Amino acid sequence: MKSPSITEALGLRPHPFRLLTLDGGGVRGIIQLIWIERLERHLGTPIHANVELIAGTSVGAVIGCAIAAGRSAEEIHGMWISSAHTAFAKPAHMADHLRRIAHLGGMAPKYLDDGLITMLKTVFGDLTMGELLRPTLALAYCPKSQSVHVFSSMSEEHKDLPVWEVCRASAAAPLFFSPYTMTINERGEKSPLLDGGVTAQNPVIIALSEALKSHRGKARTVNDVLVASFGTGESPSSKTITPKTIFGHQSLLLGALVRGASNTAEQSTVALLPSRNYYRFQVRLPDHLTPMDEADNVDELIELANAHLEHGADARLQALASRMSGKKHGAKPSAKPGWWSRLMHPGASSAALLGLGLLAALAPPPSSAAGFALIERDAAGLGRAFAGQAAITSAASLSANPAALPQAPTLSASLSALNNQLDATDARGERAEAGVDALIPAAYGAWKGIGLSLDVPFGLATRYPDDWSGRRAALDSEIRSARLSLGGGLAVAPGLRLGAALFAQHFSADLSNAVMLAPGLEERIQVDGADIGLGFGLGGLWQPRDGLAIGLGYTSPVWHQLTGSAALPALLGDQADTRVQVVTPESLRLGLDWQAAARWRLLAGAEWTRWSRLEALDIELSNGLRLSEDHQWRDSWRLSLGGEHQRAPWTFRAGLAWDQSPVPDAAHRYPRLPDSDRTWLSAGLGYRTGPWQLDAGLAYLIFAERDGDHPALSYTSDTSILALGLTRTW
Repeated sequence: MKSPSITEALGLRPHPFRLLTLDGGGVRGIIQLIWIERLERHLGTPIHANVELIAGTSVGAVIGCAIAAGRSAEEIHGMWISSAHTAFAKPAHMADHLRRIAHLGGMAPKYLDDGLITMLKTVFGDLTMGELLRPTLALAYCPKSQSVHVFSSMSEEHKDLPVWEVCRASAAAPLFFSPYTMTINERGEKSPLLDGGVTAQNPVIIALSEALKSHRGKARTVNDVLVASFGTGESPSSKTITPKTIFGHQSLLLGALVRGASNTAEQSTVALLPSRNYYRFQVRLPDHLTPMDEADNVDELIELANAHLEHGADARLQALASRMSGKKHGAKPSAKPGWWSRLMHPGASSAALLGLGLLAALAPPPSSAAGFALIERDAAGLGRAFAGQAAITSAASLSANPAALPQAPTLSASLSALNNQLDATDARGERAEAGVDALIPAAYGAWKGIGLSLDVPFGLATRYPDDWSGRRAALDSEIRSARLSLGGGLAVAPGLRLGAALFAQHFSADLSNAVMLAPGLEERIQVDGADIGLGFGLGGLWQPRDGLAIGLGYTSPVWHQLTGSAALPALLGDQADTRVQVVTPESLRLGLDWQAAARWRLLAGAEWTRWSRLEALDIELSNGLRLSEDHQWRDSWRLSLGGEHQRAPWTFRAGLAWDQSPVPDAAHRYPRLPDSDRTWLSAGLGYRTGPWQLDAGLAYLIFAERDGDHPALSYTSDTSILALGLTRTW
């Protein structure tokens, strides 16, 4: 059955009527320009080509008309930087101030309008409202009628008005600039006009009314309208955002009117529009950035706008671009296999799939080896820190070296318990605990050099509190895996065996984090996916003399394409399908097993893993969103030494190992997996009675304290592992 499109899944029409609304805010208009630039990047086309109606107040009217004239946000940005100081040009001399006071009294505006008019004429020239490429509304306030005056490019009485004049009237903020007198109707009636922000700082309600009114015959409703609304920042306190007069007083009344009108528009729109159809972008401002006329604040405003993008706004812009264009955005084509590359789903029997699923579901194991690898294959191996595993003849060696399997019929099973402690400390010194305990099972069988095994090669589990400071980077993270292997070896020469194995690998991931949709509004995003892929192993075992064995084993990479679902906030579409391409890395290991004396056995090992395949985490959602992290991992080594002392029926074991982390530096250490180098200290005990062998192993992992940037500043952890195993031979 064909999958529904995202618009069908959300119950929307394929082509909604798209509104772009732009708040007023003086120099703070640079904030909305930064966001619209990013939106255009996601769209791949100028914003004016993706909307049916544009509405703006004050600086929003200036930007909106420039967009409607065909200019890109990047072009407008450039003009804005070069002309902000020109627009807010103060009188050069005190004498000018005194003359204006004498003429206008104590309410003399703070700025002359010469600079503003010069800027507007430079941008628009002789362009008229009727020549704009998109239907456009510009809002002003008429004191004479005590109502909002809407200039419309669709109106016969407004189509011949110069755009620069309309924008000058819309930007006539009281106390900033003097009112602007112009013709307001076809009767030639003139009136002084003020900034539309006096009563409609956020023009969304008027724009929505126009959208519904203009096509009543087509039965357009709020369900058919998609609104992209861009603010210019809001004050964090009750402090007014209006400028001081030359006497140093603030207009508290005007500030209250502006904020009240904007809040009313926001509340009304939220009540009227379905949440999936309203994308509002706004940011809370620190006090020193609230003035609308401080051109020197532009650089800090740009930084604030970009920071807001990194804290959830960019994800919403991607979703908005997808809705506006009807296309998916953010997907990267992949021409060849690589990190997160494609693999056809292999066929598998129902029994095999069931076995893998049950094993993978048993527990979400925290990673104990480097990266998110697990090497808890058996209890005896744990007691010697898995030193020399590729050279040890054992049923548990199938995944390490398929040439090192016993000839005698053997069944073996083990269960490892991990106690994982992980603490993250943020910049304020607050600590969050994220460690997760787990159980890791494994089972093996071998006969005449052929073996079958079921184990867990990869795993990860971290769980942070919902209120921790880094919740936007990570909350819950789980990687589960299970591997079913079949392989064996043959003697090809005296003392030399070669082997091969095939395996099916189940791999799944479940990740969540918080996302800030608006100041003070956070929601949780959770994505999951699963896949089964195929891989192979190769190995060789050389025994040059009795009591000495050298083994070499290789495990192939496995390409997975994980598919699943995402639970999203309503503003991002509620639900979406997910796809992420991942490859588990190949590894090469060398082992030495030396019977140094009758009771003493020494073991050593070295293993290389190609973690450099993990360059980035890119999760693609069917609604066009992309969730990304840059990792740039490096290849890593594991070096180990171990020994056994046999005193029948007992075997005493000990081991030491060093695991190198693939994380290259603090900038690439994320709270989902804040990995670091670790040292293994292991001990174990075995007891044999007849055909039965009982083993126990204990290991303590020492992690280096490490720094991080995303967002915790440091991490501390330790892991303890206890394993029990039972083996039967015939």
